[in-house]
Amino acid sequence: MPATGFGVRPRIFLDPPAKTFSQDEKRTRRRRHLPVRYGRDLGLTDEIRGVIRPVADRLTAAGLIGDVDEIAEAVRELCVTCADLLNDAKISRIDYASRSRARAALKTLTKQPVPEISRAALADGSWPDMLADMSEPLSAPLANLLGRANPSVSDAVVEALRLLDRAVLDLDRRIDRTLLFRSQNPHAPSQSERDDPEAARATLADLGVQLEDNR
Repeated sequence: MPATGFGVRPRIFLDPPAKTFSQDEKRTRRRRHLPVRYGRDLGLTDEIRGVIRPVADRLTAAGLIGDVDEIAEAVRELCVTCADLLNDAKISRIDYASRSRARAALKTLTKQPVPEISRAALADGSWPDMLADMSEPLSAPLANLLGRANPSVSDAVVEALRLLDRAVLDLDRRIDRTLLFRSQNPHAPSQSERDDPEAARATLADLGVQLEDNR
């Protein structure tokens, strides 16, 4: 390497290698509103399951039957967003005037209903799999698109996932409030006791209340 003329060799500065993050680490960064870029390594179905599973386990452990409609709607919106991104990529090569018709036709074919989540699924904790399975047809094509698309596709996926994050956080906070109420009111009936007719009859019998008294 030639000298600079002052007896000092020029220094060469190299950029450090870009840090890579696991899917779990990206989830944490996303929730903290730190920059996240998804590529071919994103497994959408696994991500949905990973977001929902912890709060589902909390519900089951606490014996609660929670309202998960907000989470189900967030998953539906996420799937719609991802399907729209894939559809836009499919129609990108046709003439602009025909794209709206093609987009509408694809939207009709890719529409998915939200599965009905039963009380049994809420009780046994199987409902996250039901919601995650909605994204199964999208997962591999989306990963392929993210591997070759511009950053705006990743940004759209991140924003849709953050809506799901917020829905899960809302449920998590409702569980916290319920558990706090339980700790402060240890004799209050649990949700299962309130919803179980046999448990209700047993409670009334213990308290000496006869159902026939109202007849």
